[in-house]
Amino acid sequence: MNVGTDGLAYLKVGYKGASVKSSQGSASATENLSGYSLGVGYKQFFSGNWYGFGEANYFSYGNSVHNQSATSGTRTLS
Repeated sequence: MNVGTDGLAYLKVGYKGASVKSSQGSASATENLSGYSLGVGYKQFFSGNWYGFGEANYFSYGNSVHNQSATSGTRTLS
């Protein structure tokens, strides 16, 4: 959406995914996260190719899957 002759306001909606891995000794854990993102921003053009912008984003990682395992000798526990 144009704001005046040199400004632009915008909204963003998206899907986000992340994988978090940790390990300590022979134990390790993995957590896969997924969710959505929302954002709003404004871009102001000054002259030529020069511009400035501000943006705010919100991320929600409401869904997660957690996997954990440990190794003892030659056995793997899950």
